[in-house]
Amino acid sequence: MFVQLSPSMISSLVQEFHLDKMDQSLIEEYLKLDPASRQILKDYIRRVYLAAEEADDQAEIDREVEEYRHELENEKRASSASGSSDGPEPKASGE
Repeated sequence: MFVQLSPSMISSLVQEFHLDKMDQSLIEEYLKLDPASRQILKDYIRRVYLAAEEADDQAEIDREVEEYRHELENEKRASSASGSSDGPEPKASGE
């Protein structure tokens, strides 16, 4: 299935949306595809997008975990430096 866009239609799109040659070529070639091929392309783009989104989510989780780890390490160092311990305080002799 071949869709022929008139040069004026393409020019209008290029001007209205500030498209470069690559944009124009993508549109022209996409419109030349039959519906099944368009669906295959859209499915592929969707999978790529979702994979990238999932990777971004995982990276954000990793950053938050790393920040939390640093907070815990800093708290532990501050606690150790102040001489406090997790156990009960020793009783003074004669009590």
